[in-house]
Amino acid sequence: MHVEDAAYKSIKGRDQVFNEDATIVLGVPPLAVVADGMGGPGAGNVASSIALVAFQERAAGLARLARQADSSSRARLAVGRELERLIEHIHEQVAHSARTGDRFGMGTTLVTALIAGSRAHLAHVGAARAYLFRDSKLRALTEDHTVGMVRVRQELMSPGEYRTSPLSRRLYQALGTGSDVDVDVAEVALADGDWLLLCSDGVHTTLDDETIGRCLSRASDAEEACALLLAAVQATGGTDDATVAVQRIVSDVPPDLVDEIANVLSDTSLFKGLSETERSWIAPYLDHEELVPGQVLFSEGDEADAFFVVIDGLVSITKGGTPLVDVGAGGSFGELCLARPVRRSATVTATEETLVFGLSRERFHEALARRPAVGSKLLLTALDHVGIRLRDLTDRLAVVEALANGERHPGDQTVLEAITRAVQGKLG
Repeated sequence: MHVEDAAYKSIKGRDQVFNEDATIVLGVPPLAVVADGMGGPGAGNVASSIALVAFQERAAGLARLARQADSSSRARLAVGRELERLIEHIHEQVAHSARTGDRFGMGTTLVTALIAGSRAHLAHVGAARAYLFRDSKLRALTEDHTVGMVRVRQELMSPGEYRTSPLSRRLYQALGTGSDVDVDVAEVALADGDWLLLCSDGVHTTLDDETIGRCLSRASDAEEACALLLAAVQATGGTDDATVAVQRIVSDVPPDLVDEIANVLSDTSLFKGLSETERSWIAPYLDHEELVPGQVLFSEGDEADAFFVVIDGLVSITKGGTPLVDVGAGGSFGELCLARPVRRSATVTATEETLVFGLSRERFHEALARRPAVGSKLLLTALDHVGIRLRDLTDRLAVVEALANGERHPGDQTVLEAITRAVQGKLG
């Protein structure tokens, strides 16, 4: 997979004295950055320039990380955390420049995309956005750090209302303002023909998704895409600075395969309650493991330290050598071990070429600490699963107790025999 071509373009808003936006696109590493400065002439343009210089200075280190990134969560999280540290460093630099230069209100929003392997690692603060355009469909990959977006997440405002609300412009964080920043870091799997678009809010507050998608679908290359997007902004008489950076992807991975994996993950019980954006936040915490036929994922009695989802293929679950059940794409097991150490109650073996995603207890706890809102959703879902299992166990024990007391009901004997076989390790 590689970036086929990339381009960027920026224009000054009709009502602006200076263009306070800034952008770069690098080939090594495959990196794009858009920064939207604020604070007026001599402030906003300085803030956005500080951000770009910092990325250029760290380009060699980012390139090394991108080359080393493999499918392990350790390597992929390392990329995201380096982006996070760099953006926090920019925050401190901009804040220092504002203090020493007497530039009250100086700051910048920022969005970046670093491509490593078959994935785009995204990081952003503020209302600059990243989009994915695939198969003629546009999807926002980031959520604005605005008061209005908080209302949308709380279902107090619809997405349609958000577009026209003044709260969509009211940032609750930006680089250089406030004491700390909370950088959103995400990971998105890429496919052949994908377009990655980064833009300042002068673009997405002026153009709706349909118009952005139409511009990208008409473009033959990244340079034309940038030109079409900014021409559309100018046609509306855009008053704000507008900046775009576009990367076009060529890969041997077809879009339908990437979408199929995403759909399986979204239908998995543990992740079903997460939004698409929230799943992209959790994505780098998941380990990917490819199994060949006959390969054992784990054995009965092993210490359990990960929850698994079968993405593609088939595994067989056995206990004491007796087959219990086959699990295919979308099946999952191991939620209990996310809470505390336990032993595996069965053996899982691949019966064909199989891809599984795993969330270890260590990574789960990291997600809880770094993404408390998303981690809490996962925790509540896991607790719900435990409750279901406890209710099932209680019902089974009630049947056993009734049978022990001589009470018989239709079907009780079948249940008793099944429980007996399970205890003896003979459940078929």
